[in-house]
Amino acid sequence: QVYLRLDEHSSAEDVCTKALTIADLPKNAVPSALKAKAHFRRAVARRSLGKSEEAREDLQAVLRLQPEHAEVLKELAVVKSQLAEKHKQQKAAWGGFLQKDCGHSDRQERQRLALERRKERLRRAEERQQMEGAFDKLSKGKMLYAAREKEMEPVRKKEEEKKQTLE
Repeated sequence: QVYLRLDEHSSAEDVCTKALTIADLPKNAVPSALKAKAHFRRAVARRSLGKSEEAREDLQAVLRLQPEHAEVLKELAVVKSQLAEKHKQQKAAWGGFLQKDCGHSDRQERQRLALERRKERLRRAEERQQMEGAFDKLSKGKMLYAAREKEMEPVRKKEEEKKQTLE
């Protein structure tokens, strides 16, 4: 608390983090009220350092330990408003660059993606069937190579005859 009053927020955050590390060890048997106090002070320090996300996590941890803590609820409201403002600024800075609005509603986009997935699954199933058919042909009877050799036999005989007539 001294560091917080001296506006040394990074030191306050470090001390609270160390205290919580010690408190988390089961053999120390630290009461939940002290853990809540350390989380709260670390949240105040983090909020002052501009670490709103981490501050919110600490405040939520305090609420799990002490759900009716009024001061925590007020601090949480401040942190949430900071986060909302930060989000608003980020959204304005990007200027909708990441917003994808090309005339499709979310529902239509989901339907389109689902249709693409279905087509892909069908394509894979057809490929699988073709592969299974090819393996079945290979596994039944003689190999395809032997059948092809048999088909080529008359062609080779004709080629031999042509060679002999030319000599």
